[in-house]
Amino acid sequence: MLGHQSSAALGKEEQRRRMLSEPVGRLIISLGGPTTVIMAVTTLYLISNVYFVSKLGTSANAATSVVFVIFAFFNAVGYTFGRGAESKIEISLSSGDDTEASRFASTSFFTVIFIGIVTAVLGIKYVVGLMRLLGATESILPYAVDYSRHVLFSAPFACSAFVMNNILRAEGKAAYSMRGLLCGSLLNIVLTPVLIFSLKMGIAGAGVAMLVSQFVSFVVLYEYFLRGKSITKLRLTSISRDPREYYDIFRIGSPSLTRQGFSSLSTAALNYAAGPYGDAAIAAMSVVSRVVMFLFAIVTGITQGFLPVAAYNYGAKQYARIREGFWFTIKIGSLCMIAISVLTYIFAREIVTVFSYGDAAIIGVGTFTLRCQAAVFILQPIFIITEMMMQELGFAARASVLASLRQGIFFMPMLVILPAFMGVDGVAVSQAAANVLTFFATLPFVRSFMKLLDTKEKAMPDSTETTASAKN
Repeated sequence: MLGHQSSAALGKEEQRRRMLSEPVGRLIISLGGPTTVIMAVTTLYLISNVYFVSKLGTSANAATSVVFVIFAFFNAVGYTFGRGAESKIEISLSSGDDTEASRFASTSFFTVIFIGIVTAVLGIKYVVGLMRLLGATESILPYAVDYSRHVLFSAPFACSAFVMNNILRAEGKAAYSMRGLLCGSLLNIVLTPVLIFSLKMGIAGAGVAMLVSQFVSFVVLYEYFLRGKSITKLRLTSISRDPREYYDIFRIGSPSLTRQGFSSLSTAALNYAAGPYGDAAIAAMSVVSRVVMFLFAIVTGITQGFLPVAAYNYGAKQYARIREGFWFTIKIGSLCMIAISVLTYIFAREIVTVFSYGDAAIIGVGTFTLRCQAAVFILQPIFIITEMMMQELGFAARASVLASLRQGIFFMPMLVILPAFMGVDGVAVSQAAANVLTFFATLPFVRSFMKLLDTKEKAMPDSTETTASAKN
């Protein structure tokens, strides 16, 4: 036990040293590399589900869009408590308070397990009404019900795995968190075609594969804590009894709830908007949504590498490193998205065709939709990175506003206005239009934050000496 404790202490000191002194660019790449792989693989299994399910027909393909709302809810719960805990844990560890860090970790972990159990029970009981509420047409409904029943069972494992992933990232263990999510994701990719086709389970097989893979991810991640390798400890006795700490976790994590909550609502709204144009239109939107999510794994992964750097240095008042890290992340993300944008625009039809199983309607609508979004990919890094950074540093109100823009404040009205004039093309253009508006709305937040960093630097008693020393 002493060995584990001393190892954890050494790990904590090494983590702090890296965050505060290692060159920022190299540090972000080293931390962002594993998270980029995580994001890519965890979105890849959603894409693989669409690919295999598409072979069951257009209505089955469209059902993946309906059930995706449930995934978005799992993300909302997991990321709300996970990101809130991550920020509090990083602050606690940077000040040397391991007990407080364990309390925030345990509180978030066991809270989401409880929420997941309640979600599973109520969701399965009212599954038919829930699928209709999320936009399933009568032809889509049987597939959506068969798929979602098994997915709902995975709620406690999926939500808590997100939390453990955030806890490990707060400890600087991004590489290990990658193992758990990779195991589950790769297992899902292998199991899905076996259960759907070899065992003839149909779309229900995709749901069972999801359940098994989420459970495996949970076990792999939780095992790390059970063996005492983590700095923080997950114990029922460590659950906080102070309502203020629940509030702090929720306040910091609320932008994730806003972002993922609007993702759920926008997906349901998209299903309703596309519904009048047939199951093929819903299926096309589902395909494009998963492809775009996968393509943005790079930006999201690199950003997640920047977040702990920002948090540690904000706590240590090393504001210049935050500024440097922010613009470095913007530059890398933008360069990646330029390349991805060009390739996606050129090969949009071929990409959509892979997931359409020869349905000409899906290919036509999906190709146009994907090209519309590819045309504005370059704009997205700045608002994704800004919003996630604001959340990480505790600017919950600003982060919540930013999180609501793309999928809510701008996207929802676009879904109402544009289809009225452009039909199904209006549905296709809505997300791209919302992205453009979000980009311009984000710029004042960036300017304001940079001014804040300047003000904090000037207010530091030794700012003149520190600046002179840095130049020398």
